[in-house]
Amino acid sequence: MAQFIMRTMNDVRDEGKETTYPHLIHTGVTTTEDLARALQASSTFTTSDVLGLLEALSSFIAAETVKGRSVRIDGLGTFTASLGLVEGKEREEVEGGTHRNAKSVCVRSIRFRPSRNLIARADACAHLERTKEKQRLAPIEPQSARIEAVKEFFATHRYLRIGDYIAMTHLSRSKAVAELRVLCESGILKTEGRGTHKVYVPQD
Repeated sequence: MAQFIMRTMNDVRDEGKETTYPHLIHTGVTTTEDLARALQASSTFTTSDVLGLLEALSSFIAAETVKGRSVRIDGLGTFTASLGLVEGKEREEVEGGTHRNAKSVCVRSIRFRPSRNLIARADACAHLERTKEKQRLAPIEPQSARIEAVKEFFATHRYLRIGDYIAMTHLSRSKAVAELRVLCESGILKTEGRGTHKVYVPQD
């Protein structure tokens, strides 16, 4: 049984009206190993075979998307590459100023748009129960367990946002921001981007 809460959306139009929306409570991370074991149990492939296929699929998607192609997998969705500037590079000015060359540009993200079929399947599997927002889940303890959760997260994600870390660890926003800063200072993570576009990635 999955739980959700109702949250209030900011009044962006300043009309004095509050809008609420359902928010699914995050309960953890399902890893590649979990997926491999699930697929092995329902097929003739071994877990190692499945892991090899998933690695090949990842490589294929990476190679195709950087050609400017979208990779559509029926029943799953579409993957498309998104570009950005290398960390530390300033944006190019529209008129005059510094112009960016190819060395200043990198693949910032791989965007995923789920298929309608995948969304419909998820909805068919959903068994939801409403809970109160003040009934927060206890933070994952100790810190080493939170660090391990981060490592598992990067097995299937390129970057981590503050919201992802809050959902993963159940820390308050202020504590999550402070701990992410510590993880950067300790050499586990580093930041990319600035302001609202800042994300966290593993240290090289």
